[in-house]
Amino acid sequence: IILEEKQIMSGFEEKLGHLSQLLERSRIDEYTSMIRRPWRFFFFSFIAGLVRGLGFAIGMTIIFAILVYFLTKVLAGIINMPVIGSYVGELVKYVEQYINQAPAIK
Repeated sequence: IILEEKQIMSGFEEKLGHLSQLLERSRIDEYTSMIRRPWRFFFFSFIAGLVRGLGFAIGMTIIFAILVYFLTKVLAGIINMPVIGSYVGELVKYVEQYINQAPAIK
């Protein structure tokens, strides 16, 4: 019986050690400190939101710049095509006429 108890205690200590390692890795103490000080939690959440928003804005700017660059290259090639280029040229003329005839907005 004593040998069985030692084996059970050994297994229990092993599991307890594993559990303590998991708790240390989960940084539960940081979460409890955030709960105790909600203003600190709100401050860090606010800063994280600002950084995410700034990253999103910069990323989308780069993506749209690349997209506009490639579209201008493609459209420049299309305008030089004989059939499509004449339609695009007429469309540009109509737009210019409309802009020149539109009354000034005050």
